[in-house]
Amino acid sequence: MLASLVRARGRPIIGLGRIRTYLLLAHLFAVLALVGFFLILVAYLWVDSANHRLGLAGPVVLVVILLGLPTILVILRIAAMRRALRQGEYLHLRNLDSLGVAVLALLFSGAVAGVFLLLVHHRLADTPGESVPPSDREYAY
Repeated sequence: MLASLVRARGRPIIGLGRIRTYLLLAHLFAVLALVGFFLILVAYLWVDSANHRLGLAGPVVLVVILLGLPTILVILRIAAMRRALRQGEYLHLRNLDSLGVAVLALLFSGAVAGVFLLLVHHRLADTPGESVPPSDREYAY
């Protein structure tokens, strides 16, 4: 099925490549944001333990975990979207796409991941429900 979405009449469909790139970059920057949260936590605990003041470690750990959980949810949603695109399930990809996830990514996973998810949302919103993006419909069948 992916072959029918990626190639129609021997020509590659350009729109799916853009969506694939946007999702890859959003995934990359969301993972980097999560790694950043973890590094901030480790650095704080390391500096705090060196000063022998572990009194604030509990609240700081809680805040970093609460900031990291939405990022993990965004990463899992992006992974599901990439899997749907890779398997050629374009309608499932449209069902997974959500403006709320893009806004969540903007707030918790960094601006870059959120902007790329907004670009994916805009690209998928242009399609009326077929399996081929509208700008590429001329190449299909």
